[in-house]
Amino acid sequence: MKGQADAIYEAVDRFLAGLVAGGVADVIVSPGMRGTLLTLSANRRPDLRIGVVLDERSAGFVALGLAKSTGKPVGLICTSGTAGANYYPAIIEASLTRVPLVVITADRPPEAHGWDAAQTVDQVGLFGDHVREAIALPVGEFDLAIAEHFGLRASTTAGSNPAGPVHVNWPFREPVGPPPGWSGKEPFVSTARASVAVSGVRDEWVDELVDLARFEKGLIVAGPRLGSGERMGVAAFAAATGWPVAADPLSQLRSDDMPGVLATTAHLFARGVLPDSMTPEVVVRIGDSPTAKSFRLWAESVPIEHFVLIDPDQRWADPSGKLTTRLPAPPGALLAAAAVRIEARSGQSWLDQWRQVDQLATEAIDSELAGGPFCEPAATRAVLGTMGRDDPLHLASSMPVRDVDMFMPVTEFSPVLSCNRGANGIDGTISTAVGIALGSDRRTTVLVGDLAFIHDLGGLVTAARLEVDLSIVVLDNGGGGIFSLLPIADQADSFEELYTTPHKVDFASAGAMVGCRHAVASSADEVSAVLSEARRAGGVTIVEVPIDMGANVAQIHRIGERVAACLGVLGGS
Repeated sequence: MKGQADAIYEAVDRFLAGLVAGGVADVIVSPGMRGTLLTLSANRRPDLRIGVVLDERSAGFVALGLAKSTGKPVGLICTSGTAGANYYPAIIEASLTRVPLVVITADRPPEAHGWDAAQTVDQVGLFGDHVREAIALPVGEFDLAIAEHFGLRASTTAGSNPAGPVHVNWPFREPVGPPPGWSGKEPFVSTARASVAVSGVRDEWVDELVDLARFEKGLIVAGPRLGSGERMGVAAFAAATGWPVAADPLSQLRSDDMPGVLATTAHLFARGVLPDSMTPEVVVRIGDSPTAKSFRLWAESVPIEHFVLIDPDQRWADPSGKLTTRLPAPPGALLAAAAVRIEARSGQSWLDQWRQVDQLATEAIDSELAGGPFCEPAATRAVLGTMGRDDPLHLASSMPVRDVDMFMPVTEFSPVLSCNRGANGIDGTISTAVGIALGSDRRTTVLVGDLAFIHDLGGLVTAARLEVDLSIVVLDNGGGGIFSLLPIADQADSFEELYTTPHKVDFASAGAMVGCRHAVASSADEVSAVLSEARRAGGVTIVEVPIDMGANVAQIHRIGERVAACLGVLGGS
């Protein structure tokens, strides 16, 4: 047994060295006996940073946020049984949003399966098609060079294009503890390397965009998940074509250094608002599908002759089936290459028309918020107003991300906005923000609804244990307020019981449970003051913002009516 333990320890050491060589610098561990060798070996490596998260469901989202923030693959280690199954929501989100994770599930040996042994489930292929690769390692001794290369392969595959999660299932026999003298051995350092393939830009793709630039009526639609390197290419192309940019806030492009950027397209794309004369001949879409459903419905309702999807990750993100051209190139590089060959237009009447309607819509929104009650729109703007350059702001994928899309103005700079928009679930919102705080090493703010907060109470425990600097702004409307904006609100029996699901959670008590500060903010000024104080104090602060659900729904409807009315003079269809 001693010889076997020595051999497995060496294999684990080599495997982890391969992970590091492939780019892994952080590992999130959920402790358990079957993964002891993995956990102890990772913990003693100076080239790995370890975070211990007790709840595997929270741990998965912490790793997700950490990988989002750093752009590097992050490891996850857990024991056997249902532990790995708790990673599943985060794995699905990572797969859909191309976030690199290496999920290492310790397992029982083959002879334990099928005999009612404790903590034994079938873990091979546990995550199905949601991983880029599933690697089933053998039990017992195997070649050390192969162990190293399995680690390198897992981390490199996770970071390849398209990036995403990789699952490594590793069964261990008893004894699962380290062999005698293991702590005196220096960790192995790998010299192996594997490059990640990068797709380039073909001349014919550039030709396609240059040819389409002859049309005056074009529109650039920038969706979520664009990298910082895309900004210059988009800006150059927008300036060359004179086309407006409909920038989803998660594109990171809604700032005044982006030529032709618009702030109110979530409202403008609502049916019946834009006049027929503003139907573009060309739409160039980059990034993931926009947050606003109104864009999809608008695009389906108007005759767009040329619909170009720039799709480097081969997502085919076109739920309406509108695309006429798909270009699988990096958006920034492709748009920059096309921009240098486009002759600038002499006039900007098309762009001026979009700027005019955007300004009218902005004035309508501002007018309502200036004289209206303090609801989610004003609270959202107050939070945005406290953000400094490069400050991370994570949004729950329910009303908060939609509120930011509808009410975030074009400003001098955009904070670093993020949201789990792959599966659009509210799972792990706080935990993801914890990972972002760890990866960015900056105070992070998370804007979350009350139900999403309750859904991730484990993330609150994680935030306190890992001692991150985090402000959790909870928009408390007493339940699932988003459903009150949908047709089901007028159609369903027992609507409140089945959909808004009112709760009786005391947020102050929830914070006190883990030693977090708590404050209530009932105005824009109070939100700003509390968040400023939270930044000075450090640690975790819960900012509870009471929202009257009925008043909020009425205000959002009034804003839509005001925008439609102010644009009616333009001849809306």
